[in-house]
Amino acid sequence: MFAGLRVSSRWRLLSRQARIAFIAIALLATWAFVSDVRSKSSWTHGLGGSGSSSSLNTSSSSSSLPGDDTLCYGWTPPSSPGSAADGMEEDPFISRGCWRAEWYQQLRSFDHEPFDVSMNFQHVKDRNQAALARLERCLVSTAPTLSGVPLRPSSHKQHRQSKSNRNREAGGQDGIRIEADGDDECTDEAFKVVVGTYAYFTFAFIDQGESGETVWLRSQIEMMREMGVTVLCSTSLPGTIRMHRTMPDVIKMIWMQDLRALECQADPRCIADFRPTRVTYPDAPESIMHNNRTRWPDLEKPENNIGYKWIWTKEEVERIPQREKGEIPLWKIFIATFWGTMREAPHIYNPLDGAWTLGPYKYEGATYLPYSYEKYCETTAVKAHAERPDRALVLAKANHYFDYPYAPSRKDWPLIVEGTGLDFVTTAVSWKGPDDPFVLPDGVRTTGTVTREEYAVMLGESKLLLGIGRPAISPSIYIGLCLGVPSVLPYFTDEFPPEGNDLMFAQHGPAQLLGPPYVYSYRHGNVTDLVDKINRASAQPIESYIDPDMTWAAVRYHLSRMLNKDWRGEAEAIIEGNGGVVPAPTVEFLQRCFGERQCKTSLDYDSRHYHMGPLVTT
Repeated sequence: MFAGLRVSSRWRLLSRQARIAFIAIALLATWAFVSDVRSKSSWTHGLGGSGSSSSLNTSSSSSSLPGDDTLCYGWTPPSSPGSAADGMEEDPFISRGCWRAEWYQQLRSFDHEPFDVSMNFQHVKDRNQAALARLERCLVSTAPTLSGVPLRPSSHKQHRQSKSNRNREAGGQDGIRIEADGDDECTDEAFKVVVGTYAYFTFAFIDQGESGETVWLRSQIEMMREMGVTVLCSTSLPGTIRMHRTMPDVIKMIWMQDLRALECQADPRCIADFRPTRVTYPDAPESIMHNNRTRWPDLEKPENNIGYKWIWTKEEVERIPQREKGEIPLWKIFIATFWGTMREAPHIYNPLDGAWTLGPYKYEGATYLPYSYEKYCETTAVKAHAERPDRALVLAKANHYFDYPYAPSRKDWPLIVEGTGLDFVTTAVSWKGPDDPFVLPDGVRTTGTVTREEYAVMLGESKLLLGIGRPAISPSIYIGLCLGVPSVLPYFTDEFPPEGNDLMFAQHGPAQLLGPPYVYSYRHGNVTDLVDKINRASAQPIESYIDPDMTWAAVRYHLSRMLNKDWRGEAEAIIEGNGGVVPAPTVEFLQRCFGERQCKTSLDYDSRHYHMGPLVTT
């Protein structure tokens, strides 16, 4: 009977009590929805930005949005985003505390660093642009409307097609496939933004190179992309400074090379809240503060300090324009190193704690981020032990490794060959060129340089992989285990296994902890022990083995823990325990790094591009 009436007519037919009940139910539903959105919009404190923090909810939560989305209801990106400093009208949602508006303005303000001498820079730029385009798209497409309901891509197929179009537009030159990070759907993980500034990070970022460092970082980058995390790359410290200055709220972590981290902390145009050197080190000996001429050059002379300055007076710091002063907080700096560092001073590159050191093995005090060959293992056949020739592959990249102090002596090699009956083959070549007169020990022959695929075949057809001291750590151990090939490795202490950081006194100490039948350890200098371990390894077949700590699932687990840890909160607790003073590297550590030319001030060479001005001196 009422089918033809409008809603308003139906409403008038309701009793007064029914109307009140209906309104109450609607209000309760709205309150519940808003509360749910607020609870899902808080951001883990440790990943908060260093820029404007009014929009950052720093309470702990299972969600990982960087701010309170209820402050962004109804936000849409302006047609011409800008700021008052640019002479443009600022997005009014910024003053309301909408984190999306702030991020959008910062993303649009960033034009990729204008120069770089790297031959692969275009590939880095392409991938950065693809990642930033995805981040911007996710920022807009997941924004809540006035009703609080987030917008989403209209369809999975359409979203995937638009991604394909972007890839074609990006180019993908010289075999480099360009694609945005993450899967087709925008998740909260997209708003976790990690920047890497390290040569090996760059190689992994564009999927080139096979060094141990690159292999490790490639696993991290691939997993972050799989998780949907936004990964960016900067090929220089000045570029990193500029990137963070433009997008301080967007960038949550910076993975640096160890030396770059020291350089940043020693420069008031990089690190936030820089203090003059004498203020930071009031008790440092005067000989250190003025550089010891018997060992280090006099860096305080203008003609000597260009590129190696680390001592800054109060007057010098004050003369730096405010717009050029550093803004990167110490808690955002993570040291990505294949080798690990000591947890305690003096050899700690982030003085907050060794936990800011990221490493591929379980180094004491560091944050463990494993790499994995599991995907490779799943697609590679293992050759039966009985079908392999009686051959041992000697792990060595260069001829001179055979004369390394911890390698078997030349007089021992005939005994090793006779005692095992194996053919010893290596891929080692001379790093001095074809005219190098170096001769390999008796009983060892080389195939010369081979491709990655050829090396895998050689390894898979060997009875064992023999280590002779160098390289100190190599992923080849795990490739061998994946192919069913055990390793025989030396240790250099009286007892085995060494403990803690003493694992460094063994070739690939972490792998040696696996023990037989996967890894056999021999005492350096004991040829009888070496022959025995080779014979045991060659006689005992093993199946393809993947360390449980190095599965693809383990990579995700440890990386996820690292990305979601409350780093900012932990840093604040450390600083509070240090009397409110931000810790600094030891003065001896800085002096040695700069004095021996391992560290350098790279900002001045590029100052014309970054408007940072020349180095100020007394």
